[in-house]
Amino acid sequence: MRIDCDQKLLLAFYRSTYRVLKPGFDLHPGKDNPSFQSWCKSEDIHSWTFITAWNPSAQKSDKNRNLAANREMESELKGRGYRYFRGLGIPEEGEDWEAEESFFVANMDLKNSLTMAKKFGQKAFLYGMPDMRPSLIWVDSRL
Repeated sequence: MRIDCDQKLLLAFYRSTYRVLKPGFDLHPGKDNPSFQSWCKSEDIHSWTFITAWNPSAQKSDKNRNLAANREMESELKGRGYRYFRGLGIPEEGEDWEAEESFFVANMDLKNSLTMAKKFGQKAFLYGMPDMRPSLIWVDSRL
């Protein structure tokens, strides 16, 4: 069976690990993480987004450009008063992809998450609430 590029990209996103560096949680689309869910409740986090500005349109970009884009995203998060934590989007072993510096953003609703993802050219982001499994949200509905 032949897998086209969009299917490969979809699988790559689903198989990645979305790591919140501090306090130290690994998130996966569709998978429960009870300790993470408890932490969200204890921190009064009602919704969250895991997002990056790296590699717009899922096209590899040079590291300096990625770092500059993430600095811009961080500046916007600060300017809007969001509480955030640093993270890494880690590809499955064997993928030809570097881990992407990312942000876990507390209490960013779905509408604002989608707006941020579009602004920074992202194909998808991870979104959730304390009582739900993390969901991969596709920005480009053609996937």
